Parts: sequence; structure tokens; C-alpha cells
Amino acid sequence: MTLKSAPYYWVECDVCGVSANAETDYAAWADKGTAYDEAVNADWVTDLDGKDYCWSCSPYPMCAECGQKTAQTEWDDETYCDECIAIIAEDEDEKATT
Repeated sequence: MTLKSAPYYWVECDVCGVSANAETDYAAWADKGTAYDEAVNADWVTDLDGKDYCWSCSPYPMCAECGQKTAQTEWDDETYCDECIAIIAEDEDEKATT
């Protein structure tokens, strides 16, 4: 038997250093894409400068409606994620037509 190694990938928070896999059954992934997909699924954020943030270190505010961290749209002095702003806009349109 021969012991082999290969590169493995995981995402770490650029602020606190915690791994995106800290609360999963896996320590790392065989490809970069899966590592980033799993971080996104755990509500991590990658900003435009390429820095990765865990949920608690994210510099972005939380959506006023659903509580998810987001860098999205402001409406009536509140910040909302894409999904919630679409619902709010739809509700506003319905009110305007009635």
C-alpha cells in the first residue's frame, strides 16, 4: 500500500480565520468550486476584493425582513436582500393598482 496526498481546499474567514467547514463532517474539498459553494451555502460572503467572511464577521448589514446578511438594496432607510426587495416591490405595485 502506498500513501498518497493531493491538494485539498477550504475557505477561511479573512477576519477570524474560522473554516467554512467548521460545523460540517468535512475538513476540506477536492476542488475549489465545491469549497466556495459550501461556504456560500453556509451564508458566507465574498466581497468584490475577494475577501471571504463568515456569517458573524461579514461587514454587510442584515436584511430588515429575513435577517440574512446582504449588500443589497436600501428601501425606506432599511437594507433588504434581493428576494425580500422583490416581494416588497411586488406588494407596493399591488397597493398602487388597487
